[in-house]
Amino acid sequence: MIRNIIKERDEIKAFSFDRNGKIIASLYDSGFSSVAAVISELSRRGSGWMKDIKEISIENKSRCTYARYNKQGRRI
Repeated sequence: MIRNIIKERDEIKAFSFDRNGKIIASLYDSGFSSVAAVISELSRRGSGWMKDIKEISIENKSRCTYARYNKQGRRI
């Protein structure tokens, strides 16, 4: 299994989904140093919604890795 390593210069594309599979928030940015930082930013951006995050997908464009996580940061 390949680890989804994130460094600050990596381009990250991430989405958060609700339990129905609809997108709550998205981001395409660099400057994140961990998966937890990406999840925190998605939670902040989606905080205005009355929907709970069910799943998060994170794609590291610089390293060509992709993984899905739950809202606690565990890989699905």
